[in-house]
Amino acid sequence: MMRRLLLTLMVVSLIGISSYTYAEVLCANPSDSVFVRLACKSNERTLSPAALGLQGPKGDTGPAGPTGPPGPIGATGATGATGAGATGPIGPAGPAGPAGPAGPPVNSFVAIYSEELVGGGCEECPPPELVSSLLAGTTPGTTVDRQADRYVLTFPADVSQCAAVATYTEFGVATIVAQPGVPGDNQVTLFFLHSGGGGLTHAAGFNLLLVC
Repeated sequence: MMRRLLLTLMVVSLIGISSYTYAEVLCANPSDSVFVRLACKSNERTLSPAALGLQGPKGDTGPAGPTGPPGPIGATGATGATGAGATGPIGPAGPAGPAGPAGPPVNSFVAIYSEELVGGGCEECPPPELVSSLLAGTTPGTTVDRQADRYVLTFPADVSQCAAVATYTEFGVATIVAQPGVPGDNQVTLFFLHSGGGGLTHAAGFNLLLVC
């Protein structure tokens, strides 16, 4: 009886010790001495705490432990294949669109003028006479009025919105100015600008082009 009690006390003590070990077992030798070992020797037998009535009931589930830290970020995967396909061939050209409406008609007017002094040159000769005219190529119906310091040309249509280009023939330097719509809508005034005053007032000839 004393031997069995000693054996029980030894086993309880050993189990208390074994609760602090990892994967240890109870081993009994032929003399019924009990040891705690990682593995029983060849002449020992393994004892089961449950069979000896030394293992208590299963305890309650403990609380969940704290969440561990996040693991490291994994490496970036390889880039996938591009989804867009190859560019297709160029399609055939479409049919030509309809012709646009005709633009407004462009009118042009021309005046080609010439003048010269005829006669004179001797004491017995009559005084020279100024002969002026509009030459061939001038828009039909055009007239010219030679005034003291300018020319006024009259055309057979409204030229007040036309652009004017004029050139002249004469020995001298001056700038010829054309004013469409002056004094009337179908008239153009030509005159000369001089630097320093005086100088050319008329020319041996001029050409005037109006584009409307």
